[in-house]
Amino acid sequence: MKFLSFIALIFFAPLMASPKSVVTIDSGAEVRLRFSSSAATEVLLNTPSNAGVTVRVERVSDRYFIRGFGMSKSAKEKVLVESNAVLVLRNENPTAVEITYESDQSVQKASPEKEGVNLTFHNGSLASIPLVIPGVMNPNLSPMSDSGVKLAFGQKVFFKEKGKQYLLFEIDETFKDGDKLEIQDLIKARKKQLDN
Repeated sequence: MKFLSFIALIFFAPLMASPKSVVTIDSGAEVRLRFSSSAATEVLLNTPSNAGVTVRVERVSDRYFIRGFGMSKSAKEKVLVESNAVLVLRNENPTAVEITYESDQSVQKASPEKEGVNLTFHNGSLASIPLVIPGVMNPNLSPMSDSGVKLAFGQKVFFKEKGKQYLLFEIDETFKDGDKLEIQDLIKARKKQLDN
């Protein structure tokens, strides 16, 4: 019976997506959540205290990777799901995981002329790095990890330090599609600028 309810969840998740929901993901499985096909949706995800999940946003038509990151246990993150995209949650843990999420379709999507660039955020340090990307997501970069993201030109990215938020960089034409950014090095350089 549990298996049948899981299958039903996968097929009917688009119909069940609501402002506040809970989804259970079996070990080694993934759930694809479709929200509005006419507007971008900001989704607030909450992971339980015992496990994390892998989060991806993919284009519906061809499963093209738009952005993604890993969420650790007891985490809360926002992620933008475009109208032509699906949110994919994957459980790599040995046991089932229950994820709580809330959706908000009142967010404004970047205009087509401000398409932007696909970037990889690399955290080469041994500590997690929390970032804030307003209107997109607030990823917590795991140690020694890569996270993919597509950002519009003009998008600002902030880092957190001692409870405060500081501008790390703003996306402009100097950023090229496919660039891999060493986030820990950029933060170190930015802190030196701020100290002067």
